[in-house]
Amino acid sequence: MSGGANAESLIEAQANFREYGACEARLTAHTRPPRDDDAIEPGWRPIDEQRDHFESVESSTRPDWPKDETVLYWWRPTYWRLSETMEDRDLLAVYRDYLACLNERRWDALARYVDDEVVYNGERLGLSGYRAMLEDDVEAIPDLRFVPKILLADEHVVSCRLFFECTPARTFLGFEPTGGRVSFSEHVFYAFREGRIAEVWSVIDREAIRRQLS
Repeated sequence: MSGGANAESLIEAQANFREYGACEARLTAHTRPPRDDDAIEPGWRPIDEQRDHFESVESSTRPDWPKDETVLYWWRPTYWRLSETMEDRDLLAVYRDYLACLNERRWDALARYVDDEVVYNGERLGLSGYRAMLEDDVEAIPDLRFVPKILLADEHVVSCRLFFECTPARTFLGFEPTGGRVSFSEHVFYAFREGRIAEVWSVIDREAIRRQLS
């Protein structure tokens, strides 16, 4: 990111702004603090060097600049180097980021981790249907958090035992809430394609939920 026309790279400028409120120290007197009514695109976030991949300015094999410059926005699911970023990373790291996305309710970022034609337990939900399913789960259980207890992966598949301790607020999996907390597990296999989840096989311990809500 360094080597451009600006004195500071974008990564450095973002770090500087977090530290002292301006992209460069010499500009602090000319920079106002952010306001609540400043427009921010949904899903925007600072650059994460562990997650976002950028070409080196010294590289002799850099691709041509894209005609659609919006694909340069690293926080969008249309980011032009997204698949390269994912494929270059360990699947377990990608999966942990996916769980963080769920736990932080960053639904607009879900396309970074989930394929457009994702299949869930044999049913083709697509990204919109998969997102709707997750949002419905969170609406039923506002304190739902995805906690991995056992996590394994090979080249293309992640298997996980997720553990939940939560308080259902409305009907969940056919069970009426009692106001009390429940704990249960989910065993899930995820098949990845080009760095994103393409198919999911899930088994939830419904019997554990039934015992606690009956």
